[in-house]
Amino acid sequence: MSASGRTRLMLAMIGLFLAVGLVLLTVFNSTKPRIVIVHSLSDASSWTAAVNRGIRAALSGNRMPISVSLDYLDLDRLSQEADRGALAASVRGRIESIRPDVLIVVDDESSDLIGRHYARGRSATAVVYTGVLADPRSYGYVDPAVAIGIRETLPLEAIATVIGHTHGARPARIAVVGAATLTGLAEMQQVRDHDWGSLEIVASESVPHFEAWKRFVEGPARSADVLIALTMDNLARDASDLRSMPEDQVATWTERYAVPLTIGVRESYVRSGGALAVSAPPLEYGRVAVELALKRLTDRRFALEGGSMTLGSYDVSLRVPALEQRGVSLPAIYHEAARGAGLLYR
Repeated sequence: MSASGRTRLMLAMIGLFLAVGLVLLTVFNSTKPRIVIVHSLSDASSWTAAVNRGIRAALSGNRMPISVSLDYLDLDRLSQEADRGALAASVRGRIESIRPDVLIVVDDESSDLIGRHYARGRSATAVVYTGVLADPRSYGYVDPAVAIGIRETLPLEAIATVIGHTHGARPARIAVVGAATLTGLAEMQQVRDHDWGSLEIVASESVPHFEAWKRFVEGPARSADVLIALTMDNLARDASDLRSMPEDQVATWTERYAVPLTIGVRESYVRSGGALAVSAPPLEYGRVAVELALKRLTDRRFALEGGSMTLGSYDVSLRVPALEQRGVSLPAIYHEAARGAGLLYR
């Protein structure tokens, strides 16, 4: 065989090898289990970013070949007037193009707009929900064979304990403000259903926009000893401007103008300048959701008793100068817990 013939044969064999390799890779990728994760908020949200860190931590220890895709409803970037039905249809279209084996939905809004569609059990996609504050059944999560997940509970007992440290034996008067969103309303319901013992809720309101938030803080909250500030995401600016107010600006204003000590229920409250937050741990909600999804991929019959679980842990975030300015002192264990989690600000 001539040199040119050998060259052509070699090139042909290389081409055949590459073609076969491409086919095998395509087949491998098409048969890998697929997970799609849908967040209510954008990737700029501090809560979303922390949940994603938990997701990555769980995936880093996984040895099963899987395909993972993330999608975002971006509700914190949209006006309250946005067509959520069209938004949900668009996201569902992207999900259908992937045909996931497991769909992870994060938070109440994504459960309402996306999760409930798949909870009907009309497709092969299993649902894992996480960070859901309302009763999961309200989103159609009734069949553990189809949907399982993690219900988020505000660490209200831990907050009550902190209030006991800041106010001693004197019964404290509590005011509570939150956004009139699915998440905010579910948080407020948990607050109102909680047994506060000797503590008294003297005022509470779920507000439609930031101007109403300010009126509550400067009005009914002034007579309280403690103000609990619920989630600030997706709060409209005012009645005529329905764009979402950045949560860091809501937090900064609240810490500056609130008369009573304010306790946030998100770490972002302290990162934005607040003094104190006792919050659900977003990393754990991401990590455990992935663990449940991987178990569902391994065993389609895997389920949780009753369909859902809760997490007992919580985070403490402290900004020392802001606490000192208010004359608030907490036991050293809180400082050590915050420091250990990287949530102690000086």
